[in-house]
Amino acid sequence: MPLKQPPAIRALLVAWLLLFFMFGLLTLKVYPPVNYNLTDEIWAMHSSTAFVEGKGESSKVTPRFYFGALGAFQSIAGKGIATARAFSLIAAMVVLYLTYLLGRELKDGYAGLLSSVLLGSTFAFSWHSRVIRNEMLTAAFVAAAVYLIYYAFKREKHRYLFVGSLLAALSVNVHPNSLQYALGII
Repeated sequence: MPLKQPPAIRALLVAWLLLFFMFGLLTLKVYPPVNYNLTDEIWAMHSSTAFVEGKGESSKVTPRFYFGALGAFQSIAGKGIATARAFSLIAAMVVLYLTYLLGRELKDGYAGLLSSVLLGSTFAFSWHSRVIRNEMLTAAFVAAAVYLIYYAFKREKHRYLFVGSLLAALSVNVHPNSLQYALGII
């Protein structure tokens, strides 16, 4: 039986996610405050579009799923640093929503909302949600895998085990270090 949540929780969740997204959009060009990896970001931005277009050596980049997804996003939304950073911001919002869902499953809607707000307000999460790197998409894959596997066991809907396991396995194509998460989930 699905968990019911008070309408106030839903409204607070939507407000929180919109606030995070709007603040993120407004700070894409100025945050992070130190461009410690701007060269890497520019390389990732160009390599992802070249990967999707199948041009040159960039068509052989790995991890393939990350560069394919980022390149596809840029081909739809436009090319540029802010656009490519927005991809990470959107993935971060997915992570925040999945954190809410997992907290709701484990305890209740209040715990889920608090977990999401605490995660989204940390410096490291904010930083990585606004740079062109694969950490946020990796976190989205891993969080989705954990949520689906927990959901499958709790609700005895074992078909979600396959989807959660598939996401854990595919996460290696988002970031090679995801192998440790996939093995941990197994």
